[in-house]
Amino acid sequence: MNNTNQIFQHQPAVATIFEEMKRLNTEGIKSLLEEDSSTAARFFVSALGLAQGQTAVHIPDDEQEPLAVPPRDHRHIPYFSPIRGLQDGDSSVYVHDQPVWLDGWWLAANGDVLEKATTFASFVLFNLALSYHHRGLVEQKAAHLKRACKLYNICASDMIPRLPMSIMESFGVPLAAACLNNQAQIQYQYLGDSAASLRLAHEMLQPEMLARMYAVASQNAQFALQLEEFLLNTQLFLNCSRNAAPVA
Repeated sequence: MNNTNQIFQHQPAVATIFEEMKRLNTEGIKSLLEEDSSTAARFFVSALGLAQGQTAVHIPDDEQEPLAVPPRDHRHIPYFSPIRGLQDGDSSVYVHDQPVWLDGWWLAANGDVLEKATTFASFVLFNLALSYHHRGLVEQKAAHLKRACKLYNICASDMIPRLPMSIMESFGVPLAAACLNNQAQIQYQYLGDSAASLRLAHEMLQPEMLARMYAVASQNAQFALQLEEFLLNTQLFLNCSRNAAPVA
């Protein structure tokens, strides 16, 4: 155990920090499901601010001001509720439109504090990317869509590879696939960058990535269905028969 972990594990406040991250992430998801992507982003930024002190991974600065308010009353929302507005009328391109919730058992589980913080930060960062993705489509602003792509990329390339193996195989691989897919969808449909969508499609089809995705799909029926959609998208991007007009 390194000295940093010894310090963290002797601080009772660490568990409280994770609980607050979970609460802020939940508030952000609820705002996003209510199609208030701007408020959602502020909750996610607040959660990431807490994670910054618990993980060695650099979390990018965000233009949104942090937001912390008392919990609000909401109707119960199922875990697999999609975000309205991400999947548009063009049903030929699948978008992963489900945010990631922080479950209580991760808070209670024993283990490396830095690994747990990195796991939490990865999930919240993906949700922040979703909020910019949604906002970019609603407001028709390329700047928000480009920000979403940047956040998806950081999540997939910098955060997810640092996850512990148990989390990587169950949650990290599907999340990385979602990051690649959603980036490519933005580039293909809205930013008109066929080269970027092709590059991302090739990343999805790397032999190691394919093997990992099929391994997860063999144990997870929901991801097996998503994987079919992801692979259909990669074929569409590879064929690249058309380019969408860029968002102004």
